[in-house]
Amino acid sequence: HKVRTAAAEIADFGELSFDSLNNLVALKNIKKMHEQLVAPLDRYRRPLTKRWTSERLDAAIGEYVKACDKCATAARKALRELARHLYYVHLDAILCAAGLVEAAKAAIEHARYASRRGWCLPKIASDNNLIFKGLVPYWLEMGQCIPNDVSLNYGQSAILTGPNQAGKSTLLRSVGAATLLAARGLRCPARSALFPQSLDSVFLRAASRGDAPSFGKSAFAREMDDVALLFRECRADSTVILVDEIGKGTSPTEAAALGAAILAEFSDRNFRGIFATHLHREIAPILDSDHPRWQMQDYNLVSGVCADSLALQCAQQAGVPEKIIHRASCLLGKQPIDSSSKKSDLLSVVKNELALFSSDRRVFSVSPCQEPLLFNSCLYVLNLGDCFYVGESDDLATRLQKHRKKGSVWCTADAYFITVNDKSLARRYETLLLRRLIEMGIPLESTADANRRLIPSPQSSSSSLDNLLMHTTPCDVENDSTTTTSSFHSSSSTSS
Repeated sequence: HKVRTAAAEIADFGELSFDSLNNLVALKNIKKMHEQLVAPLDRYRRPLTKRWTSERLDAAIGEYVKACDKCATAARKALRELARHLYYVHLDAILCAAGLVEAAKAAIEHARYASRRGWCLPKIASDNNLIFKGLVPYWLEMGQCIPNDVSLNYGQSAILTGPNQAGKSTLLRSVGAATLLAARGLRCPARSALFPQSLDSVFLRAASRGDAPSFGKSAFAREMDDVALLFRECRADSTVILVDEIGKGTSPTEAAALGAAILAEFSDRNFRGIFATHLHREIAPILDSDHPRWQMQDYNLVSGVCADSLALQCAQQAGVPEKIIHRASCLLGKQPIDSSSKKSDLLSVVKNELALFSSDRRVFSVSPCQEPLLFNSCLYVLNLGDCFYVGESDDLATRLQKHRKKGSVWCTADAYFITVNDKSLARRYETLLLRRLIEMGIPLESTADANRRLIPSPQSSSSSLDNLLMHTTPCDVENDSTTTTSSFHSSSSTSS
């Protein structure tokens, strides 16, 4: 009140302003000089130029600042006393409340995330069986992958086989994550789930973590540490045991013997779990117990045993030199893999045809588990195995999600695409590409858009491309070595 009254007395002499840096109210741009106006002092007690105040206003502001300092001192003292009281009297309650708040926030976020993805709320099983219907990996959307049904009774240990990259490790991690979520009463990534109330833990022995030189342990020694821990800590009634490829660091014969012995001990202890291996042929003759046989086929879980790991095909897909693949096939007594098989030939032809529509001949690829970072129009091709699908879109990520929801081969189809300037040009290219592939006898999922009527394009680039396509034969395309395929989701993974 004193500051407001003193400021009003000199307000007519100029423009009042507040200086937050020096914590004062002063006049600037004064209209006329008056005898009661004096120069104010800054925070270093030096006179300020071009600023004016009165002795009464300066004294009022000084009193106000001192009062504020006293209030701040009193507030700090009160806060310290309150903090001391809370620490010595209510600390346990505060920590408990903070933990409950964090748990509630996590539960709310989980409920939102699980509801958005269509996860189910597990039910308590009356017969002590663990059953997941429509189980999917927790990191993928329901419509983007192939669901599987998993059923494990009490004391049942299944042997899981399958070729490389068929989804064995993915299934183990999916079962482990769903079991942990169900054990905590949370939603799990499946259409339905029955869960024994006694289960409360998961033991996952995944791929080798490598050696530990500082502890004098090889990679295989660390595997055996995990096995020892398994039998020391796990209980039959409360643990789901998931073992992924024991024995990678030793000879196949000894690894098979260890695997068979471990499975026999699983039966003796009534363990419930899944034992994934590539050594079924070596384990089967020396395995006494009757364990369910499962196999993975392109991410599908079915009954049976996989007889071939398809290691050479996996090596070939990774880019291992053909000479090495051929020699390995001969050493195994197998027919050498023909890298120019019909499907590979068709895919190469389709990609080369697609590259003709790109100004720099670059074709980008997207695997089923990836999402393209693309925000403009594009022309794309899906490899459905026995045939191809050609389309165009200005939102490829959303379009691919719709395709994946169709299930079957659509979920595992690789996508190849090029970027296009606008949607109308992409539609034109789609029709031209379909017509060329039909003319070449390439199997297509749909040819409806090939009948689209094309209006001559006024763009010079499009007209020149039309002329190029009319005068380019399939042989010219196959022999074109400038086509490149690269991964569009990462700028560092481009390969010729």
